[in-house]
Amino acid sequence: MALFLKWDALFTDGEIEFFKTHPIWPAFEAMANSVIYDSTLSDKASEVPLALLARVPVPTLVLTGDKSPKWMLRT
Repeated sequence: MALFLKWDALFTDGEIEFFKTHPIWPAFEAMANSVIYDSTLSDKASEVPLALLARVPVPTLVLTGDKSPKWMLRT
């Protein structure tokens, strides 16, 4: 989880160390085996098939931030 936060979420080492002291850290560690999918997507974000995403029939909540890629904000 620490590597994901550093490489994909761009946390600093200090932010990661602070985050490890938060009560939610064990929950984040518990989902560490699934962040490989997030990492894979973020590495190939320009290859995400946007036309296919629009056809996903399951209600989905997509969260973005002020540093999110522009393509995320357009769709």
